[in-house]
Amino acid sequence: MKEIKVVAAVICDGEQVFATQRGYGDYKGWWEFPGGKIEPGESPQEALKREIREEMAAEITVGKLIDVVEYDYPQFHLSMQCFWCSLMGDDFKLLEAEDARWLGFDELYSVNWLPADYGLIEKIKRAWNSKAGLKGECLMKKETIDRILQFTIDRDWDQFHTPANLAKSISIEANELLECFQWSDDNYKIEDVRDELADVLVYCIDMLDKLGLDADEIINAKMDKNEKKYPAEKAKGNAKKYTEL
Repeated sequence: MKEIKVVAAVICDGEQVFATQRGYGDYKGWWEFPGGKIEPGESPQEALKREIREEMAAEITVGKLIDVVEYDYPQFHLSMQCFWCSLMGDDFKLLEAEDARWLGFDELYSVNWLPADYGLIEKIKRAWNSKAGLKGECLMKKETIDRILQFTIDRDWDQFHTPANLAKSISIEANELLECFQWSDDNYKIEDVRDELADVLVYCIDMLDKLGLDADEIINAKMDKNEKKYPAEKAKGNAKKYTEL
């Protein structure tokens, strides 16, 4: 059976999820999460951003992978990677869908979902109940992250933001932050530290977005490793490397 690889955006806004109504084909009138096929050479995150531009004339931030749905339709097998996403800004325009709705927790089963998309609903409800995903709080406001990413989009700089270039930029800005303390540990200008630290964080956000990484996920994974390397009973008050503990 022919396999089609696609991506889907579970776009969240507070405690609502965005759904679109298909306007064509055998499943015309059914509801789905927006998205589409992954083109050759695209990462899933790149494909998802492109599809949302084409379907909604909007920009999104792509978060962590929720699930990969495997479903057999009569004519093909669908492999659908589904990601938590959020809209950048409030404006969008339906260019392909017949209709769209924001669905609250109690409305998730109020529409007729495509069979493959239906399987995601319980995962979304569990995320709500566990206060993960949709209700999760973060260190940085969504509006701030959107502003950082929109800054790049408005200037067409994404073409320069390769992972290698972003890694270099993080390193360069970190060195400029270090320069604030070049001659003294105590005699520094806090306004200079604020500026250079902001530059480091901006490039880190850009790199997370470029690679489709979730900050909570990768930090917790690294903390798991750090806790094993530096058990508190051995490392407490000790500046030695883990290999010397």
